[in-house]
Amino acid sequence: MNNTPAKKWYIIIIIAVIITMISVVGWIEYRSYTDVTFMFDDKKGQAELASTKSGRINIQDRQTLRLKKGEYTLSVRGEHIEQSSKLIQIDDSSHTMPVIFNYTSSYLQHIYSKERNAIRSTLLKEYPRIRTLYSVSGGAVYQKGQYFGAKLTHRQKKSEHRDSLRVLMKKDDSGKWRVLSHPPAPVLSAPDYPDVQRDTLESINRVK
Repeated sequence: MNNTPAKKWYIIIIIAVIITMISVVGWIEYRSYTDVTFMFDDKKGQAELASTKSGRINIQDRQTLRLKKGEYTLSVRGEHIEQSSKLIQIDDSSHTMPVIFNYTSSYLQHIYSKERNAIRSTLLKEYPRIRTLYSVSGGAVYQKGQYFGAKLTHRQKKSEHRDSLRVLMKKDDSGKWRVLSHPPAPVLSAPDYPDVQRDTLESINRVK
């Protein structure tokens, strides 16, 4: 009979330990998830998220999802949109995630054919000596057609200024083109243009 209070306390302690363990496990599980809001123009394309644990998830613009932290595959598609997939990491810093759409090569060529004269006019106005000293090659627009890049080759191959240069331009929200590369350089460096996708700069740098 004298052991009854001790047994009760023993049971209480065991129950308290179990509740504590469940709470800790629950907290750890809760902390393994984070809220992420995806931002994109759903009029231009669709986005999908996939992982081995979560399966496939269709994403809506400005939709907030509670996702388990880890690695996911983000896929995009749509009319005139280049279908692509890339690995992304979801962690505590992934509060807002923009989804980037890039146009297909054929659609970008269509845009360039309409913007070519405006681009050339702006470039020659900024650097009139290009007309006589350089030939422009490999001109193309990138991403959603808002960036233009090309190679400038000096016409006098034996000149001390014979290095090929790269020019970068951007179309602003008002529809006007402006030169970003001041001055044009042999290589466009990512730190100098943090708002431009690295793939875009690399493509311009690779123009032959």
